[in-house]
Amino acid sequence: MFGTIRKHQTGLWIIIIALMSVSLLYFFLPGGRAPGGDDSRTGNYGSIAGRPVKPKEWFETLREVQLTHFLRSGGNWPTSEEASGRALESETCVSARFVGAPEAEVIYRKEHQETEVQLALFWASNFLNKVILTNGAIGSFYSNRVFMYRVPERTVVRYVEFPATNYFPEADKQLAAETNLTEFIHQQWLRWDTNDTLIKDAKGLPLAEADAKKKIGEVVRTNQALLSARREAAQFGSDLMEMKPDPNKAENLEKLAAEKKFAVKATKPFDAISGLDEFEAPTNSASRLEETFQAAFRKAALALSNASPIRFTPIPGPQAVYVIALKGKVEPKTPPLEEISEKVTNDYKNFMAQDLARKAGMAFGTNVTNGLALKKSFEEICKAENVEVVNVPPFSEVTQSLTNFDARINVRLLQNLSRELEIGKASQFVPFSQEGGLVLYVNARPKLDDAKVQAALPESMGQLRFYRQNEAYQQWIRKQVELTKLSPPQRSETPTGAPK
Repeated sequence: MFGTIRKHQTGLWIIIIALMSVSLLYFFLPGGRAPGGDDSRTGNYGSIAGRPVKPKEWFETLREVQLTHFLRSGGNWPTSEEASGRALESETCVSARFVGAPEAEVIYRKEHQETEVQLALFWASNFLNKVILTNGAIGSFYSNRVFMYRVPERTVVRYVEFPATNYFPEADKQLAAETNLTEFIHQQWLRWDTNDTLIKDAKGLPLAEADAKKKIGEVVRTNQALLSARREAAQFGSDLMEMKPDPNKAENLEKLAAEKKFAVKATKPFDAISGLDEFEAPTNSASRLEETFQAAFRKAALALSNASPIRFTPIPGPQAVYVIALKGKVEPKTPPLEEISEKVTNDYKNFMAQDLARKAGMAFGTNVTNGLALKKSFEEICKAENVEVVNVPPFSEVTQSLTNFDARINVRLLQNLSRELEIGKASQFVPFSQEGGLVLYVNARPKLDDAKVQAALPESMGQLRFYRQNEAYQQWIRKQVELTKLSPPQRSETPTGAPK
């Protein structure tokens, strides 16, 4: 019997999990038996492969689950709390979900062990003054990379703008009627991201409470005005769709705008990568857009064509709402060197500076390896090579960002480089972008405070168990999808253009 049960134990345990929440409610009633006496075992216990599960099979598997708990807990039978549906579900899943204190402590120490490192940085910008312009160098550079300077086809669109400032009077009336506006702004201030540039001064320091709330109040006012702007822009788009005889005419935008006395503007030529600099990109979270405004505008504009030249749905921006229509296309071209000589010269200088920085960094990396082998200190080697030493704030595997440190240097890179290095060892030169590269030296790994580790263990163990449970669940789901050959529905693209 147990052989048969074990063969189908996954299915049986899933059924048990579903029924335990109800059955255990009765099981643990005073008296220790379910209402109805022996009739309680005549219910529906589910089925496997179309065959109903018998009460005897169900209770035998239940006892096996309880036995599993007994063995894993060191000889303790499950209490009423441990026998809840969620607790028994934990017991019936894979053993990876069971996490003990010793294992959790090892993982916690590994993830929270801080590392102190020093960097030798090689920025390409520091080598620009060492680049020498020789005869013919710029011409050869341009000829070998002429494809880089080809200007692709560009788009020009007309648009009607509905700026938020036009709707401030209406927004002020609506906000004046709000009796809890002050409290709303206060709550927004409490929840606002402290890293948001909106509530920082020119030096990057957090604003005082009163100044920050004033800024947030301006955002609330602008967003309220944008609601009115979107309504009028949406009405304008609806009116465009109703124009006769054919709404799919680009000139309809100018015609309707003239009737409503709205100004029509045009963008400068732009493509999928460059252009649209005339629009202000959002620099803070006030717009709350899923995409930056420029990206959303660009995507919508490039989707326009002669067949569907008007975007009838408004495009919301951080300070205005827009309705756009295609004006035309600008043919691709390759500008001659004389026309873009300044840009090509700057590109050449940057390219050569990057090469010089890379060569200097690689040479320094070799000298560091040799110097450390001779028992020289990292700072001593840097001083001899005239390389500046940068001290990095301590970080661990769970560190997401570094405070008061150069944002161009990714903390993930530092974690990856230092992970396999012993104390007193250095990495080779590693370029991390076109801007430069670095050599990393591991200075120390301070011992963790045992008291803090023990205090953090309960929460850490709970999180680890949750992650293990979720991983086990995802593995089970993937297996069931594989076994059932489940195919998710395919998404279909919906047109955003004009009605056909």
